[in-house]
Amino acid sequence: MTALIVVSGLISLLALGSAAYYNAFVARQPRGTNRMKEIQTYIREGAMTFMIEEAKHMTIAIVAIGIILWILFYWEVAVSFWIGAFFSMAAGFIGMNAAPFPTPPPQRQRGNPSRMPSGSHSPGGA
Repeated sequence: MTALIVVSGLISLLALGSAAYYNAFVARQPRGTNRMKEIQTYIREGAMTFMIEEAKHMTIAIVAIGIILWILFYWEVAVSFWIGAFFSMAAGFIGMNAAPFPTPPPQRQRGNPSRMPSGSHSPGGA
């Protein structure tokens, strides 16, 4: 059972590392105009406020569920749940931190200024 705790912890660390890598990749992209940067700041502040409030409430639920798991099963099950929940919340914070980064609009293809690159959709749905 202890091996399950170690394995779940290692998988969680791998997922957290992947999230951090992709967050850094997104952070290196162009930020856009000054107005886009201003809006990004507002979104980031709101997102972090939401995540902190959510984490406060989720922590209470996570502790309670862990205690129930401890009583019904074994302490290893509860600890595994707590480890997974911690890394899941950490990945959520990393993802929410990366989400408000503005990205520049897609570039138009040469030769036809009205045609969008493949894989993107125009506002008109065409």
